[in-house]
Amino acid sequence: AIKLLFISFVIIVSLFVFKTMVNNAVEEQCDDIDAAQEEDNEYLKDVIRAFDKLKNASDFNRVARKVRPISASHDSIVVELTIEEEHVNSKKTLHGGQTAALVDMITARAAGVTIKDRAMVSVELAVSYMYPVQLGETILIEGKVLKVGRNMVFAEAEFRRKADGRLIAKGKHTIAFIPKPATFNGEPFEQF
Repeated sequence: AIKLLFISFVIIVSLFVFKTMVNNAVEEQCDDIDAAQEEDNEYLKDVIRAFDKLKNASDFNRVARKVRPISASHDSIVVELTIEEEHVNSKKTLHGGQTAALVDMITARAAGVTIKDRAMVSVELAVSYMYPVQLGETILIEGKVLKVGRNMVFAEAEFRRKADGRLIAKGKHTIAFIPKPATFNGEPFEQF
């Protein structure tokens, strides 16, 4: 009977220790998730600030002035765009040039989320167009950094129709680092 009592005691203590270990692991994971969410919120604030500057752009960057940032992390951003007259071709579908310009800008901003101390220029840009997007439809665009090298960044963008998630277009962007000027047109230099 004492042997049975001892075995029961060992099992109860083991279960208590196991439960404590599991609870501690869960708490640590929750803390890690909270920290990651706070960090992502900082990335999103940075992306929102960058796109807010484009709302009154008069240069070519105006093609992205109606983009709305949705989320951001250390290597990717997701934005939303409702297709309006200024974005379409004569068939009332998203213009291919608009798509290419957005691949450039969204992937560059994804790279710029963490690479703040270097100026960048496009080296290569390629876009595959799969399906048309009609005037009035909303799309989600995810820009993602695939690799950061010593002198270059490799990134991609996916365009999806928000209503059904259908892949509309996919782009690849290779970006090179260049010496960062202290000023540009008399203003402190800031990469888009």
